[in-house]
Amino acid sequence: MALLQQICVSDLTHVGETRRKVADLCKHISSDETFIGRASIVATELANNMVLHAKGGEIIATSLHSQAEQAGLELLALDHGPGIENLNESLRDGFSTRGTAGTGLGSIRRLSKGFEIVSHPNHGTAVRCELWPEARQSTHQQFPVVSEFVFGAVNLPYDNKDVCGDAWATLPVHRGRFRAIVADGLGHGAAAATAAVEAVRVFRSCRDRQLADAMCEIHEARHA
Repeated sequence: MALLQQICVSDLTHVGETRRKVADLCKHISSDETFIGRASIVATELANNMVLHAKGGEIIATSLHSQAEQAGLELLALDHGPGIENLNESLRDGFSTRGTAGTGLGSIRRLSKGFEIVSHPNHGTAVRCELWPEARQSTHQQFPVVSEFVFGAVNLPYDNKDVCGDAWATLPVHRGRFRAIVADGLGHGAAAATAAVEAVRVFRSCRDRQLADAMCEIHEARHA
């Protein structure tokens, strides 16, 4: 089961808390001190950026497992700030809009095995970082791949529930096409999770069925 930390960042007092929580999670993944140190720096920079540029946001830290059973860490930083006007410039060392040293995003990218960033003006920024212990550098894609498509989702329990009442999945079809499902269990907790997981199970079993027939089976299964 994946390890997970959902960290709210709203002011500078949360930066140290973010670093500590990420470091603690890393210790459950690997004893590699270099890995733990790199992850701590990345978490600190992400939290600092949120406070300085977006007035806060959320960092989701979770363990990763490659196809070779290697363990790593994913950090997903999400905010609803003003966005980044020029991504290329923001990744250059020395660039800053707030009078800082301007090494934040550049250092985050250098320290991460995988790095992705999306930002839209007046909507916010999402940064995804992937880190692995030095002895276990992964060459495998963590997200499920269907043809040329790569998928990922944020699927978190509501209000400290143990399980999430939603689920999702993708299936390859043919000729570069795919199907996807996002199932809402209508509610929170175990009962909703059971309904959502059942919908995904039936969806996967209907790979060769017409979409309308698959939807009918999913509907019937969720009301059984």
